[in-house]
Amino acid sequence: MQHGSDLLFYRDIKMMSSDSPLKQYDGVFIGTKNYVFIIPKKSVGFYYLVTTFKTHAYFTDHSVEDGCAKLIEESPSVEALENTFIELLEDDKKYVHKLSDKAWFKLNKFFSTYNFRFGRTKLNWSACVIKGKDKGTELKAFYSDKL
Repeated sequence: MQHGSDLLFYRDIKMMSSDSPLKQYDGVFIGTKNYVFIIPKKSVGFYYLVTTFKTHAYFTDHSVEDGCAKLIEESPSVEALENTFIELLEDDKKYVHKLSDKAWFKLNKFFSTYNFRFGRTKLNWSACVIKGKDKGTELKAFYSDKL
């Protein structure tokens, strides 16, 4: 599988959603044409920093980033990779985003930071903050049919 044509893989992003607007997740972004997966490393609450995400057993022997890279490398197809992450993340709507269920998509730029937002309604949304001009260009090209 090729980064940029089959999937996008970013090791360090921030994510927020309307489900828990006062909580920000640090995590890994894996995007395919059909899904966006957010694999959290830790979460930041409104008042204090705390690790609240229980790391999946798969990631006990290596970091979340390296574990995701290994799953991508070992996966025979994009569909198999999608199924692996749906199962791994227990199809939790905070972390598994089926793009065909989303009504709108936006990509906003602020200096070298990109805010990729998508949702079903104005009150039901998720946002990923990704740093780097090259990553923003990749996002825009990869999801050009949606933006």
